[in-house]
Amino acid sequence: MRIGVLGIGWGHGLPRDLPFGASAIIRGKRVPLLAPLHLEHVRVDLTRVPDAALGDEAVLLGSAGGEHIDLAELATHWRTDSVGICCGLQPDLVRVYAP
Repeated sequence: MRIGVLGIGWGHGLPRDLPFGASAIIRGKRVPLLAPLHLEHVRVDLTRVPDAALGDEAVLLGSAGGEHIDLAELATHWRTDSVGICCGLQPDLVRVYAP
């Protein structure tokens, strides 16, 4: 297994108890988030993305390379609803809004 680290954790609003099936998109491919989740980071399984490199974008909500994680899917995996996600994400997280 090839493991990567994302600089986001439960201190930024992710659920402390990481649900099975939670994922991110890196280089257009879905990668599973790996438990346990930590205060300021989460690990991801990069086995399917052998060319992943430091600085690559990780998408937790949105689209990249034909893959998409919408708010409803994220809410299901995080065991909450859209309001819980939107209100729980901390203001220091970078947000990119697209049409």
